[in-house]
Amino acid sequence: MDCVLLHGWGATNKVWSNFAGSLESFNNVSAPCLYQSARKTKDNKFESIAKVLSEKIDSDAIIIAWSIGGLVATPLAKLTSKIKAVIFIASAPCFVNKNNWSNVIDQESIESLHVSLSKDTKETLNYFAGLIAHGDESVKTTNKVVRSSLADEKHKEVLYSWLVQMQETDQREMFAGLKLPAQFIIGEKDSLIKSKIEKQIKHLNPNIESVVINNCGHAPFLSKQDQTNKIISEFINAKFN
Repeated sequence: MDCVLLHGWGATNKVWSNFAGSLESFNNVSAPCLYQSARKTKDNKFESIAKVLSEKIDSDAIIIAWSIGGLVATPLAKLTSKIKAVIFIASAPCFVNKNNWSNVIDQESIESLHVSLSKDTKETLNYFAGLIAHGDESVKTTNKVVRSSLADEKHKEVLYSWLVQMQETDQREMFAGLKLPAQFIIGEKDSLIKSKIEKQIKHLNPNIESVVINNCGHAPFLSKQDQTNKIISEFINAKFN
């Protein structure tokens, strides 16, 4: 099968460079730029981006979605039977804390990013890179890699739109209805998507498998590449071999 890698907010598809090269279980590995996909839509919405991507998937594929990439992956899995499984890394079907939903991001924190992004895009993204690396054993190394893969000023409109959507999007019902094989990989010390969310995910969809990787933050595929790769390989082998 093929593999499609979906990046998260603030980063570009360059963030997958090293990890993509380590994936040996697939015929082809692609990492589309979601900002370019967004430009092909009228509204930058995750569902619209999923539709753009679905039209390009012509072989059976596994989706590996990081962070808000998961908000594209879930509707994408509903659009084409070519998607055979989804692996969510540091993601959630709803990114904002609510009365009956916790261990994600406070509304105030996202609104603060709104304000900061409108004033200084580069500084905001550098700050966010620090949040991604937070909790890693090798914080400086992860931070450096993320910073080298950050979006730039030309993506500001899409970045802002995605922040707004993060506040409004709740895919829990859609996620609960996923029938295909799916796995969650979570960093134990992730400051954005807390590892305690594992129980909430299982409650939503008991068929979802989940793994918490110790001593890492929001980007396990960077800080714990070998371990993340091993978890993915074992999941795929168990489901399809």
